[in-house]
Amino acid sequence: MREITIVCFNVRISKADDGINSFVHRSGAMLAKLKKENPDIIGFQEVLPDCADFLMNNMPEYYFIYNRRNEDLTGEGLMVAIKKDLFYILGADYFWLSETPNIPATRFADQSGCPRITQCITIQDKKTAKIYRIYNTHLDHIGDVARIKGIKCLLESAAKCNVTAPAPIFLMGDFNALPDSETITYCNKYKEIPITDLTEDIPFTFHNFGKFLPDKAVKIDYIYTNKEFLKNKVSAEIWDDEKDGIFLSDHYPVVVKILL
Repeated sequence: MREITIVCFNVRISKADDGINSFVHRSGAMLAKLKKENPDIIGFQEVLPDCADFLMNNMPEYYFIYNRRNEDLTGEGLMVAIKKDLFYILGADYFWLSETPNIPATRFADQSGCPRITQCITIQDKKTAKIYRIYNTHLDHIGDVARIKGIKCLLESAAKCNVTAPAPIFLMGDFNALPDSETITYCNKYKEIPITDLTEDIPFTFHNFGKFLPDKAVKIDYIYTNKEFLKNKVSAEIWDDEKDGIFLSDHYPVVVKILL
């Protein structure tokens, strides 16, 4: 076994006017942190093309899979980065969280105007030949029912894949749901693929560029895996870097180290 570092990172949309925390002011710190820590698997949320290009152009040691959510395949997206020297990419897919996942930009009835997608990336360890599926998602920020239906859609898709081609999963993302919410309860009790939150001990992740610290910050970002892998967990932490009021993002990146 070897230690693998997995990061879930909501980068905050780069077009937002966030003052000193606008993307132009914090992108250098983001890149420097990623270079320093050198994680093996990264799931990014809220990725616009300029952010995607910035990361891809400056991190050639990774494979990048970038998918966007609008009907014409533009707009905000999700991106997964995989270390080239550790893994092969065997497959890459994505789908919309809706009753019709293969129809672009479809959504649930009580959802916001934002379509929601999930990426599914199948990777193979170059050393051990073991296969894993990486799920990266961003659930709706408005509709409680949409979040529950969204995670149900995702997990049902994962369960179907697991029947035809069994493989351990890593599910990460901005769930926009608190630990005691029905969405997280659904994850914790899902029987078809029993999974566990590797970040359970992390108290909060969303801090709104420090404005919600310390009392209003909440946990809405998670990394899950199959329950039998819990014993392989080495650590779970956040990257809480801040300098002169500039943060990496309005979310703390969530980091798990695990033996695979």
